[in-house]
Amino acid sequence: MKLINVSVKEFSISRFTVDKIDLNIYYEDPDQKILKRSLIIEDPKQHAVNLIKEIRTIEQNNNFEFDGEKPMDSYVHVIIENEEGTIKALSNFLKSVHSKVIEIKNKKNADNYLQLINELLTMKKRL
Repeated sequence: MKLINVSVKEFSISRFTVDKIDLNIYYEDPDQKILKRSLIIEDPKQHAVNLIKEIRTIEQNNNFEFDGEKPMDSYVHVIIENEEGTIKALSNFLKSVHSKVIEIKNKKNADNYLQLINELLTMKKRL
């Protein structure tokens, strides 16, 4: 059995439209990697859970090696460091991004419009 420790380091936004965001999740396994996904934020908690599951699946697939003889030796167990805290932090980050997008969509005048867009595009959460 192979153990892989994954540590999620940061979330950020690279692009957005009125209905979709491009999310970057930076993590280490111990190599630095990035997961990029386009999301329509409907249920931040469910998105957070699914994205963490996706990282786990990617790592399992990347580290799977079957020699044809010992199936248990090829099993890959991925441990996400502080998984519940990471899911909560990602969920809260997505909620705040969604609030900012709603604020931008509902802006009726040009005052501070570009500032709101810049605030959204520079949003990051480091863990």
